[in-house]
Amino acid sequence: MEFQGKHLSTFPDQISFALESYAQNPVVGLHGTKHVVICGLGGSGIAGRIVKNYFSSRSALIIELVADYTLPANIRQQTLVICSSYSGQTEETLSCYKQAQALGCKILCISSGGQLSDWAAENGHPLYKSVGGMQPRMALGYSLTYLCLILGEIGGVPMDVELRNAMRGLREKEEGIKARSLALMGQLSLDSQKIVHIAVDAPGAAMCIRAQQQLNENSKLFAQVHEVPEMCHNAIEAITGETRMGPWILVKSGKHPRNLLRFDYLEQVLREQGHNYICLELATDSLSALLEGIYLFDWLSLQIAHANRRDSSQIPNILGLKKFLLQ
Repeated sequence: MEFQGKHLSTFPDQISFALESYAQNPVVGLHGTKHVVICGLGGSGIAGRIVKNYFSSRSALIIELVADYTLPANIRQQTLVICSSYSGQTEETLSCYKQAQALGCKILCISSGGQLSDWAAENGHPLYKSVGGMQPRMALGYSLTYLCLILGEIGGVPMDVELRNAMRGLREKEEGIKARSLALMGQLSLDSQKIVHIAVDAPGAAMCIRAQQQLNENSKLFAQVHEVPEMCHNAIEAITGETRMGPWILVKSGKHPRNLLRFDYLEQVLREQGHNYICLELATDSLSALLEGIYLFDWLSLQIAHANRRDSSQIPNILGLKKFLLQ
């Protein structure tokens, strides 16, 4: 944890910074927007997944995500395109920015600097700034807060109070969350040879995709997310006594009684086939609860890296790919 724990601990401070920055530069002229496209990858892209997941039951906004070079064909001038890149240098997001500009779309940017910030300044597009100096996956609080505030204002779902409550909760509960992540690691018996399987229902899906990404980058573990009920129509059939690639983490929101029955059966299958699994009931009905779950998995990924003597800050394959693409 000594490699990135200090940066992860700034999560509540990032929320505070974005709240204050947004208060000085709120969204103007975008009320009535119905279609929003959020462009971003990795640490910036996951914020889009989380807010789309969260707003799906709270707003009539049509929210699409792009984690590639090309905008969807349904883009119109009335579409709001939000380009989010912590470094400001993500080439896929820069490509989307240029396309949105050529189409005459409304554009907002979220970044700590780089080319994206330069283009926003040159073309008069609002820029919501993050503080630089850390790896993008440790800067989730900036983009997540800005997206919540922007979508909340456009979609008529005020988010300021909820974000402030979430920020206070993370500060007050940080030590308890870290202790819980350590206990969770002990239950999982994880090492670098394991493949972690996470089964989750829809309300917690984005949170668990974040968990997968953090386990990949920080812990250097393979992890896979299976969404219930879809996995019960396919992936469940691959659970046999010969494929003990676990452990399994079953994350239940408790939102739908039929899915709770599916989790009960999944437990039965895992138990009968001799798999290591644990169950987590993580609330998703408030932003505070959702962010606590994200924070729990973030700390878990650093705890595992520390226990396995892996440097969570080193990402040689990702950096190697970026260098390769510059050739």
